[in-house]
Amino acid sequence: MVAMAEAPAKGFVHLGLAHGKLADKGTTYSDGVAIPGGGSKSNEYWPVVLEGGYFVSPHFALQGSISTPETTHNIPTGSMAGLPNLGDDQFTNLTFTATYHPWRGAKISPYIGAGFIGHITLREQDGLVKNLHVQSTSGTVIQAGFDYSLTSRYGLYFDVKKATYTAKAWGDLGASKITATTILDPVIVQAGASWRF
Repeated sequence: MVAMAEAPAKGFVHLGLAHGKLADKGTTYSDGVAIPGGGSKSNEYWPVVLEGGYFVSPHFALQGSISTPETTHNIPTGSMAGLPNLGDDQFTNLTFTATYHPWRGAKISPYIGAGFIGHITLREQDGLVKNLHVQSTSGTVIQAGFDYSLTSRYGLYFDVKKATYTAKAWGDLGASKITATTILDPVIVQAGASWRF
């Protein structure tokens, strides 16, 4: 008898370490008036990311991910450089994407995709700015990566996501109301282990 080939697994899980960096481009306002050259920058961050997916057709999958909470500091730049940290915010990212896998089942299986990302603020901590509020936001994301099979069930993966979204923040600096609109547009690079089932 001829042995039947094992059907490709439909479900998969990725668990890995990611590196993220926000673009931090925007405008800061004091009582509604733009501060010329004023801005802020945040630190790089290293979350753990859990991602799961399911093939809805031979080459297309739907997948979602969540990252561990990370905290970024908001350090003044430009004409505001030299001032203390404006405040901290803790957030997590959620993504929902559709991906295309042209060589599904191969030793090295690349993929591309696009979808939605949520930037969920979990906590704020005042710095120079008091009563700090950082708005949760969302946007679009594109991704590309590949899976490398070690066995029929286990492997490694590498993934890059580029997101596009804007966040708003506000608070008090003395008697003035400070607001900021910032283009975040993070690039998130991650790698880790994969499991197919």
